[in-house]
Amino acid sequence: MNRLILFIFFIFTSILNIISFAYCQSIDTHSVIITYDDERYISDPKFTPNDDGLLYIHGNGSGADEIIQYNLTSGLKKNIYTSDEHINIVDFLLFSNNDLLLIKHDTQSDEYSLVRKSFLLSQETVLIKDNGKEIWHMELIKNETCLFLRYHELHQEKGWIGFFTLDSRILKPFMEILKYEYVDINNDGDTLFLTNLSHSIGIEESYDLWSIDIEKNISTMLTGRKSHYEHFEEFSEYHPMGTPNEKIIFWATHHDWFDPLWPNYWTEDGLYAISVDGSHPEFLLPLNEEPLWISMSKDCKWLSIGNQEKIYLYENALPDVKPINADIPEFFESNNLSLSIPINITNTGSTYFSSSSARLIINGEIVQELPVPELESNVTELMTFNTYLSPGFYNITISIDPDNQVIESDETNNIWTTQIEVIPKPPGTAEVTALNTLLPIILIFVSLIVYGVVITRKLMGERDRPGKRRK
Repeated sequence: MNRLILFIFFIFTSILNIISFAYCQSIDTHSVIITYDDERYISDPKFTPNDDGLLYIHGNGSGADEIIQYNLTSGLKKNIYTSDEHINIVDFLLFSNNDLLLIKHDTQSDEYSLVRKSFLLSQETVLIKDNGKEIWHMELIKNETCLFLRYHELHQEKGWIGFFTLDSRILKPFMEILKYEYVDINNDGDTLFLTNLSHSIGIEESYDLWSIDIEKNISTMLTGRKSHYEHFEEFSEYHPMGTPNEKIIFWATHHDWFDPLWPNYWTEDGLYAISVDGSHPEFLLPLNEEPLWISMSKDCKWLSIGNQEKIYLYENALPDVKPINADIPEFFESNNLSLSIPINITNTGSTYFSSSSARLIINGEIVQELPVPELESNVTELMTFNTYLSPGFYNITISIDPDNQVIESDETNNIWTTQIEVIPKPPGTAEVTALNTLLPIILIFVSLIVYGVVITRKLMGERDRPGKRRK
C-alpha cells in the first residue's frame, strides 16, 4: 500500500515538474538577453541603419570604451571600435555608409568633442572640440546631413538643443533647456520629439512629452501637465521613438493620477505607445525592470530594452493582426442577395492587440464597421459581416484597424479582398428565400400531422365497430 502511494506521489510530482518546466520555457521565449559577467556597464543600444544588428557601448566610464555590434541573425558579437584609455564614449551614431559619429569625453582634461570615424579612410575627423560645452546626446536628421545635439555650458545650469550642420560644422541653438531636465530627443521626419523633467508642480517632479515642428518651430505637449488634469503626481521618463504609423513608444512607471480623457489608463508599468497628435494611447508590453534605453528597428521587427547590466531583445514584440479564412463564392444568382461574410481575425504577434475596428468596404464605400476586441497573442476571433447586394459586380474589402490606431510589427497584412458577381435570376425562377427553404419542411410536417390524424381516426373507428356475437 505504501509503495502504491509513493508511486502515485512520484507520478503526480513528475507531471507537475513537466508542467512547471513547460510554463517556464514559455516565458519570454521571444527575448534574447545580452549580458556580461565583467564589471563594465552596457549602454545606449541602437539598431544599425539596415536593421541587421544592434550596437551598444561596453565601457567603464573612465576610458577604453568599446562599441560592440551584435548580429541579430547569428547572435555573434564583434568589437568595431575601442577608444583610448582615458576617453569615455558618451554617445554614438552609425551612418548608412558605416561611418561612426562619436561624442567623446576626455576624463583627464574634462573636454568633450564630436568626432566622425571613417573606416574606409581609416581616419577620425574632429567636428566639435570645445572645453566650454558638455555634449550629451545627438540625433541624425535630414538624410544624415544635420544633427540635433543636446549640450550644456560646462558646470552650468543652462543648456540647449542645438542644430548642427555636418558640412559647414556650424552649431546653432534651437531651444534653451535646463541642465537637469533630463531631455531625451528623437527625430522622426520633420518632427522633433523630446521629453523634459519639470519641477512646476510643488516640489514633485513630472515628465512631459513634447513634439516640435522643425520647420515651423511650433511646440506641442502630447502628454504631461495639461489644464484638464485634476490630479497628477509623477510620470516616468519617456523614451520617444518615431514609428512608421506615426506612433511614439515610451516607458511609463507611475500611474497615480487622473485624467478625464484617459480614465484609469496608466495601470501597469511597462511599454506604451501614443500617436504623434497625443491620441490613441495603447499598452504594448509589460516589463519588470525599468529600462534606461529603448530602441526599435525601422521595420518594427525588433525591440531593444536595456539597462546597464543587460539588454533584452524582442523579436516581433508587437501585435500583428490579419484577416484569414474568409471563404465566399465568386458567383451568385440572385435578385436581392443577402450576403454573410464570416472572417477570422488572428493575432500572430508576441503581445496582445488592443481593441480597434474592422470595416467592410464594397466598391470603395464603407458599408459596415464592427468593433475588434482585444486579442491575446495567437488568439483568433470570428467576425461576421452582413449586407444586401443587387445584381452587379463588386469589389469587397475587409480592413482591420483601418485607421492604424494600434502599432503592429507588420502594417501591410491587415486587408483581405475578393471579387464577386451577382447576376439576376432567370424569369420564372423563384428567388431562394428563407420561406422557400422552410416550405418543404412545413409541408412534410403538415403531411405527417394529417397522416397521423387519419390513422388515429381509422384505429378509433375499428375499436368502436360492434363485434360479432358468440354463439
